Amino acid sequence: MSHNMLPEVDTDSDADFSLNATTSPATDGIWINIFFGIIASLAIVNNLIVLVIIIANRKLHNSANFVMASMFFAGILFGGIYLIPRFVATQILDNNNIYSCLVGVIAPTAIVIINLHLMVISWDKYRATRQPFKHNRFKNHKAGGIISIVIIWVIAIYVGLLPIIAQFRPLNHQNCERLNVNRLKDEQVYYYVVIFLFFVLPFIIKTYFYISVYNFVRKRSVPGDAHTHTHQIRKMRRHYKAAKVIATLVLVYFLMWMPFVIYMLCFVSLDNGIEHSDDFYASLPIWGTISQCIAFTFP
Repeated sequence: MSHNMLPEVDTDSDADFSLNATTSPATDGIWINIFFGIIASLAIVNNLIVLVIIIANRKLHNSANFVMASMFFAGILFGGIYLIPRFVATQILDNNNIYSCLVGVIAPTAIVIINLHLMVISWDKYRATRQPFKHNRFKNHKAGGIISIVIIWVIAIYVGLLPIIAQFRPLNHQNCERLNVNRLKDEQVYYYVVIFLFFVLPFIIKTYFYISVYNFVRKRSVPGDAHTHTHQIRKMRRHYKAAKVIATLVLVYFLMWMPFVIYMLCFVSLDNGIEHSDDFYASLPIWGTISQCIAFTFP
């Protein structure tokens, strides 16, 4: 299997993506394009609506909501500059060599952007629940949110472009490689590090935040607790409800992206000396297609 491609399935290839091969590859490709067209449209429209609501309502102008708005903006970009050119208006990808080469950086960049945004939001809910009065005094300091957004985007773009910056996947207009088979060890280390630092580790930290929030609220809500005033309990519970919503979002994101992350790891590890069965190679494109369909519905 060639590695001169992004760790994802090319829906325009001759591979049969159906599980039972009852339809033609071309028909399967059309249905996949239609599916991603719908997903891209929903991602753009839904994120744009929420983004406009935050911008238009001055009461929502605080550091936490600015970070949320940045995440919604990332969802719009993901639908507009990746899903549509990649799966719907594929002539854009075919006619633009530079964009075709840069497509390989989008999946890692998306992983970093989403996880860092969710990390900052989770930390904010963790702090708001444990210290509601102190949090209220600082939540309207917009500079903190703006600085967080800048740091998130700088890190995400740098990590996404790192293979090009480190020159183990150089841009080549004549021979565009989305995964450099001649520097496969570097590619493998890159994906292993990105997935651990920006997918696995953030999920562990966010899980700690929400478990701590749950234990803290449960202990402080005990009747007769002399350390907690009634007003503080009300504020704490309000932040706790918001934290549960974000915790659900974090869990859904992790479950939806996990199959695609596993697929990426399997793909970049194909030439590590381990023998695989023919069934494994045959099922990999199907796995890639299904995992993409699941993961990319999250934005």
